[in-house]
Amino acid sequence: MSTQPAKGQLQQLRHDEQQAGPAVARLLRAAAPAAERVLG
Repeated sequence: MSTQPAKGQLQQLRHDEQQAGPAVARLLRAAAPAAERVLG
């Protein structure tokens, strides 16, 4: 089994993370007040 496909997969995953980063951050900021109400 070669390590090359896994490496490509990892790079793709990292790329996806960078693309999703801002959207996830926005989602977390939007959810934070509701979570604080529920938890607090």
